[in-house]
Amino acid sequence: MKTGFSTIAIGLAAFCGSALWAQTDHAAHDDALLGGPKISQEARQTLVKTDARGRMMQLEQRPEVAALALLVLDPVQREQARQRIENRQTELGMLLVDHIDVIREITDAIRSGDQDTAAKLSHDLYDMYDPQHLRAPLLESLSDVLPADSVKELQQLVDEYWQAWIDWELRSTPDADENARQAAAARLAFTLFQVEMRSAYEWTLRPYHNRLQTIYEITEANDEQRAEIRAAIIDYVRESRLQPTDEQRRAVTQRIYDVLNEQQRLRLFEQVVLRM
Repeated sequence: MKTGFSTIAIGLAAFCGSALWAQTDHAAHDDALLGGPKISQEARQTLVKTDARGRMMQLEQRPEVAALALLVLDPVQREQARQRIENRQTELGMLLVDHIDVIREITDAIRSGDQDTAAKLSHDLYDMYDPQHLRAPLLESLSDVLPADSVKELQQLVDEYWQAWIDWELRSTPDADENARQAAAARLAFTLFQVEMRSAYEWTLRPYHNRLQTIYEITEANDEQRAEIRAAIIDYVRESRLQPTDEQRRAVTQRIYDVLNEQQRLRLFEQVVLRM
């Protein structure tokens, strides 16, 4: 039934607009790009930290980003560096968008407990994006906008952290040879890539996922309807690449509308009205 579409489409777009149909905004992440770890002035010469039990405290971001926060830079240099880091985040976000079908497979594998498949698919994305598996992929980009002495200091901080991280990884294997160290480094590099991908997912696909779950709950969609609605959103994200046109918004709204029955449309519209 099409007669009520224009009315409910307006309501549906209003309900889901900023997070589902409009371009996802990741500007909120900008301020945290160069945040780095909370380190006192007296201890700014290293990224290597241990807790009270002597365990290495691992960074929750790329070592290059954490090290950059420790450097003394003028505002122009810091802004240029921030742009290089943001460029990488944007590239990773678009990698997820362009391969959203793979992300769907990874999500399904994790949900079903198939960690091996999830890891393989994630590694395939890693191979695609960074075939060289660089330990510090941001160094070259940052070197283009930083003075030579800052680049040297950045390299030293990152190298020291990697050395300590590999040592910690192999702490139970004191006689580890170079092959073992290389293997450990490869595992850790992939771990960092996964951390970046999770961050990219949060600002690209997570808002779509959250609104999708809301639509499921409000409409009490059955399995078949969920699959159709999910397919509509996946197509929408892939085609719009987070920059949808009005036509694309209308098209995906129509697809979802057509999947629902009259009672479900009414429940969804009621939620729109309640939130006005």
